[in-house]
Amino acid sequence: MPISRRTGTSIKRLFLTVLGVFIFQALSVGAAAGDLPLNIRVGYLTTERSTHISPENKEYGYNYDFLQEIAQYNNWEPEFIPGPEKDLVDWLLEGKIDIISHIYYNEDLNASVDYSVRESGSCRVGLYVLKDDERLANDDLSSFNGRRIGMFAPKRQIQILEKLAADIRISPALIKFNTRAELIEAMNKRSVEGALISGNSIPPELRLIRIFPEEPFYFAVAEGNSELLSKIDSAMENILLMDPSFRSDLFKKHYGETSAWESILTLKEREFIERSPVLEVSYDPQWQPFEYYDAEKKQMAGINAEILKLVEKFTGLKMKISHSPSWEEALRRMRDGEIDMLTGVNRSFIWGAKNNFRLTKAFINAPIVMVMNRRGGNREEKIALPRNYFLSEAVESFHKFDDIVYLASQEECLDALVNNEVTATFANSYVANYLISLPRYSNLYTINYGGLNEQVAFGISKKCDPILVSIINKALNSIPEETINAILIEHSYSRGKLSFIDLIYEHYVDLAKGVTAILVLTVIALTLVNISKSQDKKKLKKLLYQDGVTGFKSYSRFLMDAPEIIKKHPDTNFAILFIDIVEFKFINGTFGYDEGDTVLKNVALVLERIIDPSKETFARITADHFAVLLSYAKFRSIDIRIKIIFGELEKLGSRGNKKYNIIFNGGIYLIEDHGISLDIAVDNAGFAKNGITQKHKNAYAYYDRKILSRINREKEIETSMREALRKGEFIPYFQPKVDCYTGKAVGAEALVRWIKPGGEVISPNIFIPYFEKSGFITKIDMYMFGETCRTLRKWMDEGREILPLSCNFSYLDISGNNFTKYLKIMSERHNVPPDLLELELTESVAVQHVDLVKSHGKELSDHGFRLSIDDFGSGYSSLSLLQILKIDVLKLDRDFSQRGLLGKLPHDLVEGLVKAFKQNSVQIVFEGIETEEQLNFVKSLGCSIVQGYYYSKPLPLDEFEKKYLS
Repeated sequence: MPISRRTGTSIKRLFLTVLGVFIFQALSVGAAAGDLPLNIRVGYLTTERSTHISPENKEYGYNYDFLQEIAQYNNWEPEFIPGPEKDLVDWLLEGKIDIISHIYYNEDLNASVDYSVRESGSCRVGLYVLKDDERLANDDLSSFNGRRIGMFAPKRQIQILEKLAADIRISPALIKFNTRAELIEAMNKRSVEGALISGNSIPPELRLIRIFPEEPFYFAVAEGNSELLSKIDSAMENILLMDPSFRSDLFKKHYGETSAWESILTLKEREFIERSPVLEVSYDPQWQPFEYYDAEKKQMAGINAEILKLVEKFTGLKMKISHSPSWEEALRRMRDGEIDMLTGVNRSFIWGAKNNFRLTKAFINAPIVMVMNRRGGNREEKIALPRNYFLSEAVESFHKFDDIVYLASQEECLDALVNNEVTATFANSYVANYLISLPRYSNLYTINYGGLNEQVAFGISKKCDPILVSIINKALNSIPEETINAILIEHSYSRGKLSFIDLIYEHYVDLAKGVTAILVLTVIALTLVNISKSQDKKKLKKLLYQDGVTGFKSYSRFLMDAPEIIKKHPDTNFAILFIDIVEFKFINGTFGYDEGDTVLKNVALVLERIIDPSKETFARITADHFAVLLSYAKFRSIDIRIKIIFGELEKLGSRGNKKYNIIFNGGIYLIEDHGISLDIAVDNAGFAKNGITQKHKNAYAYYDRKILSRINREKEIETSMREALRKGEFIPYFQPKVDCYTGKAVGAEALVRWIKPGGEVISPNIFIPYFEKSGFITKIDMYMFGETCRTLRKWMDEGREILPLSCNFSYLDISGNNFTKYLKIMSERHNVPPDLLELELTESVAVQHVDLVKSHGKELSDHGFRLSIDDFGSGYSSLSLLQILKIDVLKLDRDFSQRGLLGKLPHDLVEGLVKAFKQNSVQIVFEGIETEEQLNFVKSLGCSIVQGYYYSKPLPLDEFEKKYLS
């Protein structure tokens, strides 16, 4: 029976509907399946305690936690499978597992497995003996001659042991064991006298007598599984970028205290302690709670006094406390070599060099805070700082204040603040909390300030044997963290006897009652007292909650009101706007403080007019800084609000008879967590503002992950850069300067590269800016100069062709007192002719510090060094430099070659400049040459020396030698 057209259409519609439902369900199932975690099988070694054992007893370890963190970034569900290393590798190749955790690098496995770029951690290796075996002394390998040493350790560590034995000409019997348990059992049976064991926990029955280098371990996948390895590497990069201390924190969590490792005294150190004379130690008599003179007991007291006693007990060193009447006198005695140790110094190598002492490790890290007065009435930005304290130098380097007064101690600074002689002072948080706990300072409060810290350490006189630093560092390492924390808690607040002034502050209520009892004898007096009290309360409230300059609420009131507003509006989005007037001191200095105050009042009036008082507020923080709490619905709306605010503020400069421009910079922090501390939110907005480089016009910036990443990245650099320098991780690479007519190298520039163990390369664009900001660049520059001298000496000893090498230096280098002296000494020590060494300074440094460059340049030229100006043309180009400085080499910025290709006029201008340089006998080097067109342009000018990627990128020494010196 034929189907009608209408029936056919209905069947078709039904079919399409069923098909559509089927496809939709299939896609839904597919999407759901895509969201399910991917099962990843992780093999772990059964010989290491740092691994996951089983979910049932919840014995989770180091690698379990690390893998779970990585899994969160990749939507993985890890399954942990135990086994010995050989089996794990076989399973990996057979596809039975996906990842091996906690595996050492092994050249024999290179063809089978690929390793993660970053280390997942490191394993300690030590030489042990039984605790009751007194025949074998700490660090005395000679006592193992003819004895048996069992080994369960990586191949590299075994090779180190073999070399050590050969170096001191002993012949121990070295026996390999398959498991750690078998080796420890052999120790207990006295089958072997020593044990070389890898592991992050010390076996309880053994005594550690020698530490070997740590062995890094990695995550590994089957060779060629680049997709899985890329996900591991990417997750590790994100984890360590956001939390640079992730690995060390995880290590502490699973292995606890490791002081036994770092605190093993060597034979040489113990011999030094036995023959060491009594060490004379001095301190700051007025730096509570860290150290001070206890007048009642007539001795040193405080946190550092207790730490020093623990060091004395651990080492057996004999120490004598020598009182100094002031901190300045204690520093003088250290500089003059009258004492051996100075407690309570900051771990700054620059400060140590200035005061003639070496530095121990820091045992306390104390944030620096700004201290202000709730009753502050000082309108001027006047800061009190303690004289000759490192804290003062740190604060000044972070922010240049208009007016600073230097006082003898932290207490004097707080006294000046209480008396409204200054606007603010600074102290580390422990000092501030201690002093503010005294009644006379009860009206003071602290504000977090810029992430600055004081690292408290001991200073060791340079007249002492450097081994003393190592001994005391090991003693400090032996002190458990909880012990130091207990000492800090004990001394955090004043519990001692109060002074007469403090007693008055503490019992002012009782005294007031006594006075009132006397005055109550007459009704008139009582009335007058009541009126007086009423007026005083109003004044007190005004002082506490009203800003003395603007007349609006104070910052302390803002910190009270803002959280309440946020709490009352849980569904509203909030942001903190930090406002800074750029170069406000120009207004104060040119038109007077009254005009400056007027500007501040006008800023407050603009903010009052714009904000919604029902759910927004603002206050002046200090000086020319304002904080504003803003509400918003969407990001677009907050951005428009801020543009409006800045537009209104911009109009302030044109008001009245005095004509000047006012420039505002702002930082915005979008509050995502309504429970966040307002101090932190304001600090974050301040961090965003500090990242603005355009100081010549109104600008604002948002706080985002990049700022957090930069802060974390700088912290990571800060924590590792000194150790990296010690370990030789900074490597010189060489970029050739080439004669473009012959193609031969005629010189090279030494450029620093930071290469971590395992091959990770940190870009100079990341670490150089922080090194320059922190001052560490001076150490790197001098280290690179030393490496350059060693390279030239190597070439001379090998009879190679010698090429002159150039090194870069910064303003911090040339501003140092020993800059020229160090360069002379280093070149003479390696017996390298100075004319083979070229010293490069950027044009900006030369222009901004021309007198300094001129004086140093003449001295260095007289000694035979060559002076080079780098990046000429990058913004300061001036032929007058040639008239002031004796320049040997001029390196033209890449812009010159690019400009010269833009047409005849630019070509003729560049040609004229080059001709002028040549007439002044200056050698020309064109930088940044990357194309043949640029190269031909250089040739057209009659120049021959170029540098750039057209010929070569910077190369490691061996590659440079093969390519240009063979």
